[in-house]
Amino acid sequence: MRTKNVSRNVVLTIISKIVLLVIGFISRKLIIQFISIEFLGLNSLYSNLLDLLNLAELGLGVAIQIRLYEPLVKNDYNKVAYILSIAKKIYTFIGIFVLVIGSLSSFLLRFIIKDSPFELWYVQVAYIISVVGISASYLCADKRLFFESNEKYYLITIADLLVRLLSFIVGITLLYFTREYLIYCSIIAVQTFISNFILYLIFVRKYSIYKIYDKSLFKDSIEKTAIKHNMFDVIPMKLGAFIFSSTDSIVISSFLGLTFVALYSNYNLLFLNLLSLSTIISTALVSTFGKIEKENPDRENLFKKYSIYNNLQFMFSSFSTVCIFLLIDKFIYLWLGEGYTISMWCVILLSADYFIHSSFQPLSTLYTSTGKFKQDKICTLIAAGLNIILSIILVNFIGLEGIIIGTLSANIFTYIVRTIVIENKYFHQNLIKRFGIIGLKILVVIAEVFVCYFAIKYINIQNKWLDFLTCGIICAIIPLCIDGIIAWKLGYWDIGKRMLKNFRKTE
Repeated sequence: MRTKNVSRNVVLTIISKIVLLVIGFISRKLIIQFISIEFLGLNSLYSNLLDLLNLAELGLGVAIQIRLYEPLVKNDYNKVAYILSIAKKIYTFIGIFVLVIGSLSSFLLRFIIKDSPFELWYVQVAYIISVVGISASYLCADKRLFFESNEKYYLITIADLLVRLLSFIVGITLLYFTREYLIYCSIIAVQTFISNFILYLIFVRKYSIYKIYDKSLFKDSIEKTAIKHNMFDVIPMKLGAFIFSSTDSIVISSFLGLTFVALYSNYNLLFLNLLSLSTIISTALVSTFGKIEKENPDRENLFKKYSIYNNLQFMFSSFSTVCIFLLIDKFIYLWLGEGYTISMWCVILLSADYFIHSSFQPLSTLYTSTGKFKQDKICTLIAAGLNIILSIILVNFIGLEGIIIGTLSANIFTYIVRTIVIENKYFHQNLIKRFGIIGLKILVVIAEVFVCYFAIKYINIQNKWLDFLTCGIICAIIPLCIDGIIAWKLGYWDIGKRMLKNFRKTE
């Protein structure tokens, strides 16, 4: 049953990511076409500012997931219901807090948007609409947490996909007829709340046994204290994740302006969506690894599963890095036209950052599933500080490239530290050997890039779409062949066949 859940979670999430990626491409193109590129920059900036407000969650989701694994394995319905009731109360408070603080922070927008082409009141109203949407999303958020912990992530995927599709259709239609960003912003703002409400209805119908618990069993329970301790341990990880993924646009807006935010966000959309594909397995396996550790504390068994996942993740990371590095400028031109590209050095740095970030997903999965948050506190805070300091210093000397260098440096530092903690301290593996393997993997990627680069260097077909498709096929075939040989040597073809077979058997 576990393999079926993981397989179903992975396959449905891949389908969802592809559909949402297409939606992202179309919506950005239409925003530029219907209104202006500055609105696209504004939209991207709001997304990052809302991520800042989401820090109010303080790692509650991860902290509660850790506490849910054991009672779910033991079918302790009372304890699961009790933990969910704690989550509901805290999420309600967080929603109110985000609404108040978010509304007040709208008065700071004038200081973080350089040379804004919009009236201040307009920027503030659009931002407050987004704040209301994000605060409302905390209602019913505890049910989303239940499905994640119980390996039912495919239900979340289906709900999110249907709501996003409907919101996209309605939002773009209204944008076309009204040319009014505030209306579009309002539609997009309520997406997560509607998804969570759908999950609430599914929970009430199929899992009502988890709604009620015997209060007398938990008069002296330590769950609240344990969740609080886990939250304090997770806070640095959440802070670091925000700084890695969300501060770049804020720094760019403050130093370079909204147009640069829009240009950067177009590229970042592609890298982040590829990264989200690479985190599909990570998301599906967090609860699985957590339950495996609770059921069987044998670390050797867990290391074998981790090693398989780690090698498969590398194959995806190498293939996708080669393709996006060599094809992204061609795609931007086909997607948006001339005048929307950034420098080659930016592309090189973004590709390197993507590869590093994608490669340490298995390490992040083990951190979350085994609750190794305390060991990550100092690492994350140092990496976050490194990112911010380098970005602010270097943007004044080399512009956009400096901001990306800050993020890349922080990710490299995090990769090194997490490798030491998980592979050496937790699994007791030889550190020199493990870093040697990482070095060999990087050399494989560099070799694939050079082979593909020289293979497409002299291709210059007049039809741009045909040129892109030809180069894309070449860039896909070469790394796939190399990675396929590696997978065959390691015996991973049989693993993939078993996952597909289990998925087909699911009802």
